[in-house]
Amino acid sequence: MVGESNTKELFRYENSKRILKHPETPSAYVEWREFIPILSDKYGKHVGNLLGWSHAKSKKPLGSSRVYFEKNFKGVNQDIMDTWMYSLSKTPIKDFIDFHLPFMKNYSELSDNWNSSELVSEYLKLYKDHSKGKKVNKFPEKIIIETTKSCNFSCVMCSSRTNGFREEYTMPLIDFGEIIRVFSPHSRVIRINGYGEASIIPELKKYVDCLNEYEYNGIREIITNLSSSYEVYKFLAEEDFIIEVSWDATDKEIFEKIRVGSNYDKMFDTLKKLGGKISSNPERLILLSTIQEINIDQIVSLVDLAHEIGSGMVIFNMVKEKEESKWKKTRFEEIQTKFLEASQRAKRLGIKLKIPDHIDGVPLKITNTTRSSESYCDRPFREVQIRWDTELIVCNMFNPYSLGILYHPNIPRNKQNIKKRFKRLWNGPNARLFRAIINTNKRHPYCEKCYYI
Repeated sequence: MVGESNTKELFRYENSKRILKHPETPSAYVEWREFIPILSDKYGKHVGNLLGWSHAKSKKPLGSSRVYFEKNFKGVNQDIMDTWMYSLSKTPIKDFIDFHLPFMKNYSELSDNWNSSELVSEYLKLYKDHSKGKKVNKFPEKIIIETTKSCNFSCVMCSSRTNGFREEYTMPLIDFGEIIRVFSPHSRVIRINGYGEASIIPELKKYVDCLNEYEYNGIREIITNLSSSYEVYKFLAEEDFIIEVSWDATDKEIFEKIRVGSNYDKMFDTLKKLGGKISSNPERLILLSTIQEINIDQIVSLVDLAHEIGSGMVIFNMVKEKEESKWKKTRFEEIQTKFLEASQRAKRLGIKLKIPDHIDGVPLKITNTTRSSESYCDRPFREVQIRWDTELIVCNMFNPYSLGILYHPNIPRNKQNIKKRFKRLWNGPNARLFRAIINTNKRHPYCEKCYYI
């Protein structure tokens, strides 16, 4: 790690003036330090780690930095590395930043299911042809906007732990408003949450006002842990939001073990009031339950709870774990029986129920399951998530695969056309690569055994 003065030198905005003025400059002739200052924190960190945070290394042009690309593309043969290095002489620096750099980050995630050389070769082919290929819809039908990454809970199955609201992990209102302005005429669904808790944003009302200001008339959604005051959710209900409440147990002790930091009694009171508020349209209040070993016995009672408080739908999800889940195999029949009983109970009570069609890749033998993205996924063609820092990722399930950054930090907003930039990234080589492999055995490892329904 270099000293503080050298680290600051890597992020001097003045270094970027040349390429901002001449974005068509071939990448091979651009020094790393020239574009590092305009990168997002995530990409800045990726490049910094690649260079060992060395000021001296940051002065090297990309065309003479083969050793750093070989470090990024571990396992790629020399012929393909020759092709990659040669391509830099024809790749404008704006394309390197928007396309190549996200691919460099995505590479380590994808390479588990690929021959490394084939992966880089396929990407370069898609990049070469990206302006000629068939385009998908100009805009996706569903936009998920992560208004904040910050959260006030420390749930056992989630890593988003910021100990409450953090402004530095929150999308600026001006960016949110511009995104709504651009997408509102085109999107059928807009959701305003992500890997955090949107209801804790102090000025949430101003974010919602953007939907009205730009006359968005489509479906409005939010997923929430229901930790804020009833007044917040009453406001969202009055603004026609479908409110999906993360609710994993009817037993207070189990609930608070899962949702660390929660107050079951207070939140249950809010839930009952909210159910009364939307009684004329109960499917606008949905219980979203993530099943893990601790709450298997809660499956049926959650359907009863939905009926009690006036919710018209329960969506069951299964926790996604990094390691193989032995308990899902050993308790498969038990879970299947619980889901079947819940399905029968829901039918009697007039509640809609969504159950994934598999557990850990093994199909459920229940007739009314909902097809999951494990079976077939169309999400990359129809939706996108815009993270708090305006990075585009591919789906609601927080797959880290990146399509690029919508807004570059440190470049004035009025000099960035968000509509053009979105179309560029939405139909760029990273997006095309992900769509090409999503339903194949070369898909992103994160997509395996997916429960998105």
